Amino acid sequence: MKDLTLTNYNSHDCHVILTTFLPIAIRAINPVWIKVAVTQLCYFYNRISQKVIERDELASLKEFAVETVSLFEMCFPQAFFDVMVHLVVHLFSQIEALGPMYLHEMWMYECFMLILNGYLSTRARPDTSMVEGNLIKEAIESGGPLCNRVLKDHIAIGLPPS
Repeated sequence: MKDLTLTNYNSHDCHVILTTFLPIAIRAINPVWIKVAVTQLCYFYNRISQKVIERDELASLKEFAVETVSLFEMCFPQAFFDVMVHLVVHLFSQIEALGPMYLHEMWMYECFMLILNGYLSTRARPDTSMVEGNLIKEAIESGGPLCNRVLKDHIAIGLPPS
């Protein structure tokens, strides 16, 4: 809070902040056109992250996105923009090709990478260390023949008895 920055959030946290809390937080901004531009962007992300998007709505949503990016260009200086602001316009081809956004978001991959980072034992070869840790976990959980002989009298936590 000292330097008013938001760091160390995963994509789901950023999504919730962008679609839910940001429109509430910017209500006190005096220039109305900035408030309108940011609120339109929040509405846009909220709309494309829904589970059902009709194909006939995509054209109107694309026009809405172009209008929103144009509002941003009128409100903010050129130094504000990078390629990420412009990519909003190209999300529609991705939605047409892959379906709704919730089917191809990065949350599950981030959670799995968090698990793999827990297996990191050596920083010299992080990829090998993660793979070895994951293989050991899978070998123990699947109850291979060696594990069954060694642990035959023990009941595994979370697995039903055979």
